[in-house]
Order: sequence, then structure tokens, then C-alpha cells
Amino acid sequence: MAEVKNNGVITLSLGITNCFLIPAGDNYLLVDTAHITYYSKFKQELEYKAIKLTQIKFIFLTHHHQDHTGFLADLLEESGATLIAHQKALPFLEQGINNPDMTGTTSLIRFLMKPQKFFATKNVNKKVVPGKNAFIIDSDDDTFLREQGIPAKIISLPAHTSDSIALIFDNGDSFIGDAAMNILLFMGLKNRPLVAENSIDLKNCWSKIKNENGKTLFVSHGKPLNIDVLMKRMF
Repeated sequence: MAEVKNNGVITLSLGITNCFLIPAGDNYLLVDTAHITYYSKFKQELEYKAIKLTQIKFIFLTHHHQDHTGFLADLLEESGATLIAHQKALPFLEQGINNPDMTGTTSLIRFLMKPQKFFATKNVNKKVVPGKNAFIIDSDDDTFLREQGIPAKIISLPAHTSDSIALIFDNGDSFIGDAAMNILLFMGLKNRPLVAENSIDLKNCWSKIKNENGKTLFVSHGKPLNIDVLMKRMF
């Protein structure tokens, strides 16, 4: 596979979720899938850009929540892509559920959203059982993507969810899922996600991104962030 030219990143805003197509030669790595109701729109966007489903060779899953895995099952089946995910995502993918063990990252959100009820353990997606060609990690990895000609590493960011991972390119472009957000700032989030399994560790995850040379942060919700701006807002 030819080396990625990362300035060709295509952002697909599907509902509340940004998905990212990263070119690798004539093919692509896709970061996340949006809610299942956006699959038709996703395919339309590909058609407009003259991209075939079979050109998606890798699907990088930042974490298991339904707004990131909505049409994952269908896309894996139709594209034949290799899934890249953390092993802690597998129980939720295989059941088609969200982890209900979440809490709001501010007292206001905890009051307003009652996230234990919001993230009830019910089927929200088609079940996904990774195929034999899936690449499942349990720790940081700096070799797999390079072997595919993609100059990037995978790091674990266990705060928003225990299975959260990020993709950091050598040029500093970083795809971090919900490790940070750039919306709803009026709620006092300071770029935190609405909910997290371990909100205390969000600080450590942001520091890790910076230490791993993350610079421009492509987040799943909102516009990209600069790591230095994010660190100044650290709560």
C-alpha cells in the first residue's frame, strides 16, 4: 500500500458525528462510522467523491458507542475492510450495546442527563463479530499501520471509555474520537466529552496525546482542536 498523504483527509459530518477518510494510495482508512441511519448518506458521499466501498481497506474504531459503530456491521460486510479496535470493545460490539457504566463529566451533566439511564444496556446496533483479518489491540502499537504504509501509531486513551484508542500520524494529525469534544462549550465542558467511564483520567489522556506528538486533533464532535489550546483549558 502506498504511503498516506495526510493532507487529503476527507471529513464526513454525519449527524452529530465526524467520520474521517484518510487516503492511502488508491485506498482509504476510515475512522469510525456514524449512527446506522446515516449509512445511505455515507454511501452517497462516497459516490459523489468517486470512492468505492471496496477502497476502504481499514476501519479504525475509536470506541464502541453507537454513534461511532452504527453502520459498522454493514460496512465491514460490504467493503471487506480490516477492523482495527481495542479488545475491550469486543464484548459490546458482539452484543450490539453501549457500556452503561458511564457518568457525566460535570455535575450539571450528571443532573441533566442521568447517563446510567441514557446508556441503558439494550441493543442499539447490529452485532459485530470481528473477522479473522481484524487487528485487535490491547496496548499501544507503533508497527501495524507502518507495515501497511501508513505513518501513524495507535495509542490507548482509557478515559471516555476503557476501549478508546487514537490514531496519531507522524506529522501530528491525530484522530482521537471522544477523548475531547469541540461543541457545547457553553456548558462548561472545557472540551471534555459529555460522559466518561473514568473522567479523572481525561487529563492523563490529553497529556499522553501531547507526549505522543499529537498536534492537530480531529475530534468526532466539532471542529479540529490544537493540542496546546486544549492543554490550556485543562480542568
